[in-house]
Amino acid sequence: MSKLQEGINVIKMLWGATPDKPAYFKGRYFTLEEAGVPLKPSSKIPVYVASYGPKMLELTAKVADGWIPESHTPATYRKTLERIHALMKDFGRDLKDFEPCLAAIYYPFEPDDKAYNRILGAAKHYLACYPDIQWAAEQGAEHPGLRTQQLMLEPQLWDELATKVPNTLADSTIIYGNVEECVDRIASFIEAGCRHIALEPYWIEKDRINDAIKIAGDKIKPRIA
Repeated sequence: MSKLQEGINVIKMLWGATPDKPAYFKGRYFTLEEAGVPLKPSSKIPVYVASYGPKMLELTAKVADGWIPESHTPATYRKTLERIHALMKDFGRDLKDFEPCLAAIYYPFEPDDKAYNRILGAAKHYLACYPDIQWAAEQGAEHPGLRTQQLMLEPQLWDELATKVPNTLADSTIIYGNVEECVDRIASFIEAGCRHIALEPYWIEKDRINDAIKIAGDKIKPRIA
């Protein structure tokens, strides 16, 4: 967390530096010596943080312009966002300058059993990486607390923890079904405070990707914009 916080500060220093006023910095992890960018950004570049655990949520509230986690349910999203907002108030930050986002598995079709098991399995593996979401949902009491990078080093344990994620919990993190169902699922996240959603199409069959993109742009977006 401390490395990320310092890194964000360094990035902002670089964006603000000019040839006439270069950046100098000596930190715990990074050093800048007469550094900068040849072209200064014409407007503010927002920094979004994907965070789950208490320390990272605190960092998000302290320095980020937005929050972009994945695999939340509407209920856990609302609960966690309320925590971020409370921390922002403690730091004296204005909530209107902050954009809550979400990345979600996207499958805009009525899935057959094979497709449903594929996206549900993906959702359960995601949730196995994010015990904080499970805990927010009052699930995962036996989860050892290991997160993404740690579990990737132990694929057998990762698979085991994924099998313990309740199907109903995993299902509520996915945007899937016909257009009406997808809109309803997205609307539940909007009601929870989400203002920008990134649809992850990784589990859509290759020959349906273009259709899925058109559905998102032509049929779903106009309903929620």
